[in-house]
Amino acid sequence: MTGWFVVPRGWMSDFKPEPFTDREAYLWSIENAAYVPHSRWFNGRQFYLNRGELVTSVRHMAEAFTWPASRAKRFQDRMVAAEKWKQRPAYDGAQSPTVLTICRYGEIQSPADVGGTVEIIASETAVKQWRNSGETQDKQGNNGTREQSSKKNSQPVYQNLSRTRACAHAREDETPFDRVRP
Repeated sequence: MTGWFVVPRGWMSDFKPEPFTDREAYLWSIENAAYVPHSRWFNGRQFYLNRGELVTSVRHMAEAFTWPASRAKRFQDRMVAAEKWKQRPAYDGAQSPTVLTICRYGEIQSPADVGGTVEIIASETAVKQWRNSGETQDKQGNNGTREQSSKKNSQPVYQNLSRTRACAHAREDETPFDRVRP
C-alpha cells in the first residue's frame, strides 16, 4: 500500500484514555516531535529542539501511553534498536530527560506527493515566528539580531555547524542542526 494520510496534532486526546498499542505510541512520538526548530518546556526546564526531536522521559511516556514504566522503557529500547528513534540525554545528570530524534522524520512528514505544500507552510511559519520574535525584541529594547551576547539570559543561537546523520539510514537533508547555547 502506498500513499499518505494527514492526521491533525492532538487527535489522540479526543478518545477515552486506554493503553496504547505500539503503533499508537510511535504515532504519538511523531505527533509530539518539533515540526520546526523551537524551544519547549519540560519538567520546569526549557529545551531547544530541532525538527523531528522531542524531549520526554520514560515516566512521561508511560503516563501518556497508560503503560507501566518498565513497558515504556522496553518500547523505547526497541524503537532505538529498530532505528525508528535515536536517543540522547537532554543534559548531564542521572535524572536527565531524553531527547528522542525521529529517524526519517523529514520523509515521514513531507511526502513527495504533496508537492511541497507542507514544506512551504512550515517555512512560512518559521519566517513569521522569526520576524515576530525580532519585533518583540525591538519593543523590549534589544536590537533584534540573533547574535550571541555576553548576557546570561540571551536568546539561543542556532548555527549550522555540521550536518551529521541523525540516524543510520537518514538522508543528509533531514539531519538536525547542531546548537550553540550562549
